[in-house]
Amino acid sequence: MRKRKYSFANASFWQRDTICKKLEDMAQKGWMIEKLGRVWTYRNIPPQKLHFEIVYVPGGSEWNPGPTDGEYQLEELCARDGWKLAARWGQVQIFYTDRSNPVPIETDPVTQVENIRRTMKKSLIPSQLMTLLLGVYMVGMSIYFFCSNAVNFLSSLQIIWALMGVQLCVLSLIQLIAYFCWRHKAVQMEENGEFYEQKPLLSQAVNWAVLILNAVVLAVPLSHRLYRSSWLFGVGVLLLVLLAATLVQRLLKKKGVSRRMNLLVSISTVLVVYLVAMGALAAAIFNDSFPGIRKPVEVRDMGGWEYKIYADEIPLRIEDLVGPVESEWSTEANENISLLVSKNQYDQWSLELEKDLPDLHYTVVDVHLPALYETCKRSMLNRYEDVIRDGELLMVDHYQPEEAAPWGVQQVYRRYRDYGADNTWLLCEKGRLVELRLDFEPTSEQMQRVYEILFAK
Repeated sequence: MRKRKYSFANASFWQRDTICKKLEDMAQKGWMIEKLGRVWTYRNIPPQKLHFEIVYVPGGSEWNPGPTDGEYQLEELCARDGWKLAARWGQVQIFYTDRSNPVPIETDPVTQVENIRRTMKKSLIPSQLMTLLLGVYMVGMSIYFFCSNAVNFLSSLQIIWALMGVQLCVLSLIQLIAYFCWRHKAVQMEENGEFYEQKPLLSQAVNWAVLILNAVVLAVPLSHRLYRSSWLFGVGVLLLVLLAATLVQRLLKKKGVSRRMNLLVSISTVLVVYLVAMGALAAAIFNDSFPGIRKPVEVRDMGGWEYKIYADEIPLRIEDLVGPVESEWSTEANENISLLVSKNQYDQWSLELEKDLPDLHYTVVDVHLPALYETCKRSMLNRYEDVIRDGELLMVDHYQPEEAAPWGVQQVYRRYRDYGADNTWLLCEKGRLVELRLDFEPTSEQMQRVYEILFAK
């Protein structure tokens, strides 16, 4: 039989009766609470009927080198009435007894509410406000990235960053709103000599809804090898940071280091581990050794410069436009896939530079949610903008509409620069956007060939 059992915390700090009822039910099943936190740990005991009570000690802390004098005194006083300490949870101490009619530890609702208020002021409120600020920062940065380049944002891991920010904001707001609602009601009921117990059903339902939403939205991106590797790396870094912080905190606590020094060293450890992990990630990406990143088939020195050579499959090749060409080519395909938008960038260029053969560069954007199509199109059109200073046009660089019929699509835009028309087009048709860059002016037959390969298939 198992000696340990684990479960997620299903109640908030101030939900005293809910926590006690949970612990009493577990004791009857043969499990005694041992540690509390994000995950509750139980140890195996003979099934028995026990009573639990929670006492809030505002002066307590997980960072203290040991229990305070007040906590020791409380433990001694409770022992006289048959209460034994089961576990500590920051400013929370949980006691239990096997007596059928135990003497309550605290009976005054005013004192209970005040202790909880002081405890939350030192623990829950600062932590949830920091979480909320982090979530707001992540959402704010996501909005900035979205406005800067909607296509890149919607087709990349940046959207996961936004979802995590929204989740942090929602969860922290739920905790803060739930606590202040409880406190408002508890202050009213304490005047009647009653302790108000808030039911956790609403907060639990919203928490599960947020988790399920994120799981659904992440399902498609995580099926891609690069995103899956990046996500697993991120989770690994998070677990490593938490493990390092926990080990350092416990080690310093065991050695009797002061609360302030423990907190300072633990935070420094988190920063160091995070920076080292990010440095390792940057080095792995730079050296093409990160799992999921495509590796070149060859790195070749050409004219004193090193070029990475690829042999990826691409839908449209230069041979499809100009006919058979005797040359050695590099063909590269970069994929960015999400549930909302997919962005695939393709490049083909000749390795025989002396032949002066044409290159081919194009980006295919598939918008899976029709409501985002116009947003993505505007984002691609706004990639190029004229440079104007003090009302004077300094540089021409913009898209402008062109006749679409030769290309066979609904809308066509061509890029214009200081020297006139550039051989760059944006082709728009039925949820797909293609930015095509050529080294030559295409014929009507070549335009039709582009349509057949990139749109008709």
